Amino acid sequence: MKNKFILYYPLLMLASASILQALDAPAIPTIEQELVVVGEPVHVAIEPVYDGNAWAFTARWDDNHKINLMMRDAMADIGMKGTFYLNRSAGQYGAGQEYALALIERGSSIGGHTTWHYSLPTLNPNTLFREILLNRIEREAEVDTPITSFAFPFGRYSDRDEADAMERVTDAWLRNGYHHNVYHGFVYNNPHMPDGYASSVHQVKPGDFTIDAESFEAQINRILANPQQYQKDDPAISLGVHARQSPEEMDKFKALISGYSSRDDFWKCNETELAAYRLQAKHTQILPDLDTPNDWHMVRPRAAYAGADVPLTLRLRGPEPVRVMLDGQELECRPDGDSWLVNLPYGTEQGAPDKISWLQNGPGEHRPTPDNEFPGLDFRLEPTRDEGWSLTLTNDSDVTVRDIQVIMRLPLYYADGVRMSKVGELPPGDSVKLHFERGPVVSDPSYQDGAVFAAAEIDFNHDGVPGRIYASYIGEAAVRLVEDVRDAAVVVGPLPPDFSVKELLAYSRPGAPFSPVMDSPLGQWRTVSDEVRAEFAANRFVVYNRERAWRKAAEAYERKPALVGVICDVSLDQSGPLKIIAGLKLTSVGVDGVEVSLKDGVTSSVSAGTHRILLVFEKNVQGAYYKEMPTYLNVSINGQPIHFLPAAPLSLAVE
Repeated sequence: MKNKFILYYPLLMLASASILQALDAPAIPTIEQELVVVGEPVHVAIEPVYDGNAWAFTARWDDNHKINLMMRDAMADIGMKGTFYLNRSAGQYGAGQEYALALIERGSSIGGHTTWHYSLPTLNPNTLFREILLNRIEREAEVDTPITSFAFPFGRYSDRDEADAMERVTDAWLRNGYHHNVYHGFVYNNPHMPDGYASSVHQVKPGDFTIDAESFEAQINRILANPQQYQKDDPAISLGVHARQSPEEMDKFKALISGYSSRDDFWKCNETELAAYRLQAKHTQILPDLDTPNDWHMVRPRAAYAGADVPLTLRLRGPEPVRVMLDGQELECRPDGDSWLVNLPYGTEQGAPDKISWLQNGPGEHRPTPDNEFPGLDFRLEPTRDEGWSLTLTNDSDVTVRDIQVIMRLPLYYADGVRMSKVGELPPGDSVKLHFERGPVVSDPSYQDGAVFAAAEIDFNHDGVPGRIYASYIGEAAVRLVEDVRDAAVVVGPLPPDFSVKELLAYSRPGAPFSPVMDSPLGQWRTVSDEVRAEFAANRFVVYNRERAWRKAAEAYERKPALVGVICDVSLDQSGPLKIIAGLKLTSVGVDGVEVSLKDGVTSSVSAGTHRILLVFEKNVQGAYYKEMPTYLNVSINGQPIHFLPAAPLSLAVE
């Protein structure tokens, strides 16, 4: 007789008050398979880790560093795999296609780490979305494998002073096709994350430069000694975070880790494989077939979306099955203690993409043959006049393209940022045009700052082989001059920590010229350029800039204290104290050339009218000077925002 079983699987539901704030989970493309178990009745459950292992054991290494290649070999030598989270391919600190392909040669994979390694909460919504998706598209096209796992630059996905930042970052991350993140707190302590959607790891650190065996053993033993606590979310342990070890330290790494990588209850995987398995474990459904009671119908995430065609493991408790069949294929069922394990594969044509190409579109730009990997396939994405999108799929090859699944990925301006469509097949010589309507949009004008970026992720079967093409579109950058911190602030620094605040007060007199405060690039007052304006959020001021002379001078204050001066012309509708919330420690405030009292970010009363204010901050010792790190600033009076006036042109103000 055939088995009748009950399968328990997690449901997406709103289980607590905090989760009521969660964003909508993206729809997961699925496939359907038919499962038959022949024999006496048994109980069946999905295993949390592939092949019945107790833990997944993997590693995460960030940035485009040359030592990553040494780490790849060190892991492979002791039977490990991991994932390298890379930024862009070209430019300063870039590492190209050859480097990325080399990293995956021995079983490791590539993860997403943004294009330019910006701190994501500092960006405007368009740039935030582009930073995540453009990096994913570029790297997938280089290595011909999906990227579904992500690591945040600087570990930053929220801002203690700006409550909305975490929601924006989460929304952009979800829209871009990721379902695994190395930051456990982002997945499980995030009120905006859909409950049960994504997966993560428990991070343990052997040491970025110097291996610290004692610390590592304490970290991993704490996890292994408390399986009930650490396995309830994701039973996954990941090493990290940066490969910076010398050859001698790398030998210590191998000696330290080999005792764990040789354990037979650890699944040694990369984080792309881990993400694929955990997505299936969380979102697979197996239900009785109502027409044929002894058969069961399985709905599981598509391998293309999961990121890898890792089999799904079932545990059968009861008498040994006579036979287990999936879509007519008999599967191995092996004993494991008092139960049985069976791994359910994807079908031959259901796997993850074997080839991935990227077709770029923009105003006046179109590349009809993406990388020559799919000759004759011409996919074109364009915005429409009504702010919707059109996608034209043309097949000029001699092969019918089948099972076409389209996922439109749209920036945060669109309330509905993930759209899905299917095309059964596209015969040679045919063309089809899909239209995606605008739908509800966000009214906040800051959501149109910067360049609009969107992409269609098109998965299909090409001559029996799964493939993917990205058709992307990037528009011209919109540069708005706004009455907000970014465009009102005139900034100087970093300055020596003993620099006289009285000297800076003179610049806060209304109409005072912005002459240099000292003979150095650091003493020049600056406003933001159009390039910076198009990328960063309007509620932040920018100290760091892209001038080579400034950066060279600023290196002297790397990891050292310094002062930063910010001047803004403002208009106050009422009198009262100013309340100042900022991402740096505020030390002094001047108004119209006079220092005012300050306590816990609140000044003494300031009269209504137009004023010039000076804010002096103590720079964070950990501040980075190789990258713009805009600082959040909010100034209010009696609970109401103040009005910022556009910064005076410095070319006219300097003596």
